[in-house]
Amino acid sequence: MLVPVAARTDDPEYKSARLYVLNDTGEYLWSLLESPQTTDDLARNLTLTFETTAGRAHSDVEVFLAALRDIGAVRELTGAETG
Repeated sequence: MLVPVAARTDDPEYKSARLYVLNDTGEYLWSLLESPQTTDDLARNLTLTFETTAGRAHSDVEVFLAALRDIGAVRELTGAETG
């Protein structure tokens, strides 16, 4: 779902560049993250839009969110932050 593509150089002026390419499901999940979503909500939406089982959708969502958290693209909100 999330594929890192890195370019590195010996030039000290340019340390590194990273590009993350999303497949269709990753792009769909990313679009849903414009507003706070639970893992269950994301998985449910994934099963409604793509041909996948609930278990597979939940697993894919967990992996996707972990990858996004690892690169600092998303963070988990606390109850107070979600309103």
